[in-house]
Amino acid sequence: MVRIAALIAAFSLAASVADAANWSEVWVPDPGFAVEFPEAPTFATRPVPWNNEGRQQYWVVERGGRSFAVSVVEMPPSTTPPLPTIDYYGRVVERFAAGSHAMLREDYLATVAGLPGFEAILDDWSDDLHHLVDLVQVGNRLFMIGSSGPKGHESGVDAIRFRDSFRLTGPVAAPDAGGPSVP
Repeated sequence: MVRIAALIAAFSLAASVADAANWSEVWVPDPGFAVEFPEAPTFATRPVPWNNEGRQQYWVVERGGRSFAVSVVEMPPSTTPPLPTIDYYGRVVERFAAGSHAMLREDYLATVAGLPGFEAILDDWSDDLHHLVDLVQVGNRLFMIGSSGPKGHESGVDAIRFRDSFRLTGPVAAPDAGGPSVP
């Protein structure tokens, strides 16, 4: 029985290592980010539900019961963006939880792409989906980097790889993010 468990673990590790070779960086000049996806993402855009002048863009990969997504909500320049406080990020996470039928497990301030941001872990037990979500607001853009999958995904190699690969590339990039600097 121990040998069978060891073989299963070895095959799982081999599959994970094989999948690692398929990840590639996707660079999106506008709104200015790069991130590694396990395959080419699909793209969609829609108006922001609470402000018809704003827009939400998102890039998504759904693969083997897991999903990886970057969402960017951009408000028009005439709109003063809210201050990115813990309360503001908490409200965004609450909206995400309501839309995904998940319950908040934990949330905390975090560094996202070299900037002050927010991270949350949420659970949808009915669908066995567990989410790792990071938020960072830069000017009038709110970036949401999230992935979901079965229990353990939220702290697993793929979720961490996706989160850690995200970087800002435009003029709002953190100094060490590899993008151009603000003159």
